[in-house]
Amino acid sequence: MKAIKFLSVMFLATVLLTSCDKNDDEYANEIPKDIAALVKEVFPNNKIKKIEEVIYGDTKTYKVKLEGDIELKFNSNQELIKIESKTKLPDTLFDAKILDYISTHYPDNYIVGWELEGLKQEIELNNGVELYFAINGDFIGVDD
Repeated sequence: MKAIKFLSVMFLATVLLTSCDKNDDEYANEIPKDIAALVKEVFPNNKIKKIEEVIYGDTKTYKVKLEGDIELKFNSNQELIKIESKTKLPDTLFDAKILDYISTHYPDNYIVGWELEGLKQEIELNNGVELYFAINGDFIGVDD
């Protein structure tokens, strides 16, 4: 029983320590290089606020929170699988077909969320509309 309490306290201490604010240099040893490179390239003005490695069974994911209320999720291969934001996401993240479709059909809106779901991409616009696209950028459908 004492061992369980000790492990619980150690886990809580670890969570509290990784929740503290650090600057990007302090995260350099904690964040995988591929993830760090993408964050630096796509979000150069948003400092890293928190990194969390989540292990569930054999599956590992990484959650990265940036300044500006931007959250990124990466799979175990360090591939981006989800983005949530309260502000416009950079166009450089998206295929030209997707950007063209949105500018044609939703000219007053912009992308605030993206998720890779199997072989399709879910795009959330700032008006709450969710659009679905194939991996190659072809439009599939809408869920408003």
